[in-house]
Amino acid sequence: MIDLLSSRHRSRHSVAAPVTETILVVDDQADMRNVICSFLRAAGYRVLKANGPEQAVRIARETEIIHLLITDIEMPGGRGDDLAQWLQIGRPDMQVLFMSGNPMQRRRLEGSHFIDKPFPSLNLLLDTVRGLLTQGRNVQAPIFAAA
Repeated sequence: MIDLLSSRHRSRHSVAAPVTETILVVDDQADMRNVICSFLRAAGYRVLKANGPEQAVRIARETEIIHLLITDIEMPGGRGDDLAQWLQIGRPDMQVLFMSGNPMQRRRLEGSHFIDKPFPSLNLLLDTVRGLLTQGRNVQAPIFAAA
């Protein structure tokens, strides 16, 4: 198990200013979801977690601002891309990062932000999150076109 709170880890990935972004992590695999959430919290982010699309929708209805959705694609109860599309209706500035262990999903969602599970490193996840949140501050472009 990775020691997410070691002093070496904190100093290497500390942020200069307090992080104010809210991230919603959706994954039906509890271990994966908990590692991601712990890692992002240690990096200073406000993190909300859901075990699937239904719980994510409930959380989103109670949360005014979500800056980034990190979602698995294949989950019982729905697909992550359907969830992202629904959430972006009311949050067009929200960034989305899809994740999956199924390489076919990467091809299906070509052009979207995507990270393979298992992650080659948690540092890659953090770098990707930081990049998307920076992009979200500078360019407001939803990943799905309006129908």
